Amino acid sequence: MRRAAKRRPEAVPGRLRGESSCVKSPLPLREGTHTARRPLRARIVDRLFWGSEVLAAIKGTASGLAKRYATALFELARESEALDRVAEDLATVREALVSSPELQRLTRSPVVPRQELEGALLALAERLGVHRLVRNLLGLLAQRRRLFALPHIITAYGEMLAAHRGEVTAEVTAAMPLDDKQLARLRKALEKQAGRTVKLVAKVDPDLIGGLVVRIGSRMIDASLKTKLQHLELSMKGVR
Repeated sequence: MRRAAKRRPEAVPGRLRGESSCVKSPLPLREGTHTARRPLRARIVDRLFWGSEVLAAIKGTASGLAKRYATALFELARESEALDRVAEDLATVREALVSSPELQRLTRSPVVPRQELEGALLALAERLGVHRLVRNLLGLLAQRRRLFALPHIITAYGEMLAAHRGEVTAEVTAAMPLDDKQLARLRKALEKQAGRTVKLVAKVDPDLIGGLVVRIGSRMIDASLKTKLQHLELSMKGVR
């Protein structure tokens, strides 16, 4: 009985540099057009479930991919003395994606041909004027249909940069945008607790209703009104 051949690891650093490789890609050459030829029923199922079950299942995969891509990007940015520039450009890309529902649909769709997806992302990179490493990252993720991992890659890169600077990154999610004074007070409190310089990454999630959630590495502080209401609901069920 023949054993299945092991899949070779992807040459991420070389592709991010923009180097052409003579090594065969782990993806079939015709895979870019394969999606469009799938049966109609399969494509309808993809459309129905994309964004719910599929996205939930993807999260576990994304964290592993993110670490590998972010590590390669960080090392190349350090070689190019562009650590800060790449971080700034990644933040710019994140803002562009968050503010454009059309781009979000495009990057999540399983039926858009790879060439069209890559072209759209490279056009975005050109418009934003990002560093070549960020541009190459977007093109590579589009080619391999791994744009779902981009937010995780950006977060992982930020954590690596913070560690490089002797900082710690805290991700703060609130129901409404926090003003500068609130962020400064929160940063001061976290720095006192952590004993290190804290870099805040602020996000907004209206579903929290009120309060906020703070993540520092694997540690989470959940002070959201949503969670408090859930706890209250559970306690009320016990009373009935």
